[in-house]
Amino acid sequence: IVLEMNLVGSLLISALIVFPALAAMRLCNSFLNVTIWAAILSVGCAVSGMLVSIVSGTPVGSTIVTADIVVFLICSMAGMLIRRFSVRKTVLALLSVLSLLIIGYESEKRSEHPKEEQKLAKEEYKIDLDLTLFNPRMVYMQVFYMTKQPQAYAGQTIRMKGTYAVMINRTTQERHTYCNVSDSTGCCSAMIRFILSERQNKQLRNGEIITIRGIFEIIEENGEVNGILQKAVLE
Repeated sequence: IVLEMNLVGSLLISALIVFPALAAMRLCNSFLNVTIWAAILSVGCAVSGMLVSIVSGTPVGSTIVTADIVVFLICSMAGMLIRRFSVRKTVLALLSVLSLLIIGYESEKRSEHPKEEQKLAKEEYKIDLDLTLFNPRMVYMQVFYMTKQPQAYAGQTIRMKGTYAVMINRTTQERHTYCNVSDSTGCCSAMIRFILSERQNKQLRNGEIITIRGIFEIIEENGEVNGILQKAVLE
């Protein structure tokens, strides 16, 4: 409870205590079983809520409580089925529903598989790290790590989306181009320098949103090790 208060706040902490226990009460009859299953459901909802929050970019605390509420509703319906029907029939019904969901998911996945193959056939390159698929919070963290530990990303083909920025080196008067990425709050930003390939001659403006792809390589400038996207291509 003390650890979760820093994550979800004192207002939502009561929901984290109440809902797992209520959900376990719908399925179990003994105090020991309720305690064990309440702990299992609480940890499971917390982990799943954090994962969903990272993927969708929603608040962590609210997402965890929503997961608790969904699990409580599922356990309530399962408890009603168990009380109304025999345990055996209930288990068979749940297994049947689960089998139908798995079959439907696999069939949908197979139907999308040819489209993915056609897409890959058209693309002659392989993306090692596609930052356009991440939420803004994760994109900023990845770009921040790329600037601090560029050796870990050396040789990877990276696609990213951000705003176009130009900076002039005061010492050499060279013109450097960057892809600037901000976090979800907009208070912090990190930039990755890129060099366009010779085939790219598009004129860009500062602040323009771009999607760029290139090979991340290590360079040494003024005794510092930096990462740069070489042979970059605008998409």
